[in-house]
Amino acid sequence: RLAWQVGHADADALTSRRAFVDAHTGEVVRRDELTRAARAHRARVYPVSPTVGPLTEVSFDDLPAGATTLADAEVAVLGCIDDRGCRPVRTLLGERRVHHCALTATARTGAAGDFLAIRPPADDTAVDDAFAEVQAYHHVKTALAAFRRWSGDPGFTLARPLTVLVNYRPPNLDTMASACTGDRASPASRLVVEDNAYFWPAAEVGPVGVGDRIVMHQGERVDWAYDGEVVYHEATHALMHSLTELRWSKLGRRGLDPSPGGLHEGFSDYLAAAITGNPDLASYAGSTEDGPTPLGSLGDEIRCDQVLTGEEHDESHPWSSALWALRRSLRSAARREALDAAVFRVIAALPADADMAQATALVLAEFEVAMEEYLADAGGGADDARITAAMVAAAAGIFA
Repeated sequence: RLAWQVGHADADALTSRRAFVDAHTGEVVRRDELTRAARAHRARVYPVSPTVGPLTEVSFDDLPAGATTLADAEVAVLGCIDDRGCRPVRTLLGERRVHHCALTATARTGAAGDFLAIRPPADDTAVDDAFAEVQAYHHVKTALAAFRRWSGDPGFTLARPLTVLVNYRPPNLDTMASACTGDRASPASRLVVEDNAYFWPAAEVGPVGVGDRIVMHQGERVDWAYDGEVVYHEATHALMHSLTELRWSKLGRRGLDPSPGGLHEGFSDYLAAAITGNPDLASYAGSTEDGPTPLGSLGDEIRCDQVLTGEEHDESHPWSSALWALRRSLRSAARREALDAAVFRVIAALPADADMAQATALVLAEFEVAMEEYLADAGGGADDARITAAMVAAAAGIFA
């Protein structure tokens, strides 16, 4: 079909358009708007951590138009500024008024409406850098995008909005100096710098008035908010809090069974590794004087009888390493993605009293469905049932 291409630019309105007109009838076949607005809310981030690649420019497209801080419908990020103030904190012994930092958004847009002026500090031990907020927001949004993809629902989000606290230094509740009788902290009180990160639901311990939160501490050597793999792990804890009522322990035939806690930690390690494809987790957060050092590796194949400590992180290793061994056995990225989505569905299906035996049965069932769907999407064939059965049998061997 022959057509004329007609262009029109309006210098005053800063717009440009194009139309295609039928050469015989004069009918407008198509109109194109050629004007492209610059993407707002740009920022520079480490895609995963300072140990993985250079700073990269990204755009925070979920922020509302005109937003000046890192807060959208799903996530709000706050820094921890020690103004020597006293605030209410919920503890295991009840609510107390203690020396606590002001939870404040310090990462703010510049004149151009972006965060590009916010750069990493010269020293990773800086306790009040706005860059930690930028990094944490980027990492949490990366995790949520992965959850949406695995859920198959573009509108998926957590059950409740998430607050992310960075540069966090908790009060030292072991000393009387942290206690307050007025609005100002005792001169002897100091906030604690420690290596830690965690997810806490709204009703648990911590600063009063903060909902479900991921807490990223300012560490002794590095800023934990910079490490995406730690943030992905904690975001998976938030995901599990949204999707399942799985307990952290239960009574079994031999007494207290800690394996549910191992599932919590194992799933969180697995999905964190699945986001990056790297089984060696948190090399930046684990940094020592000798350099980056992973806090753990899913590549280490560990049996249950090797970690009978009762501590949930230890108990998680057989589970996460078995999941990773299954993922590693899959030769294509599409199959690995199908497995990741299957693991996501398993989390949503976990009953409150699940143990590793029940979780294994769920994984194998979802894995079988995922591989059947993968083979069907790939074109199908007479050997599909045999291939699926062989893959499920191999998977069962890994979890045996």
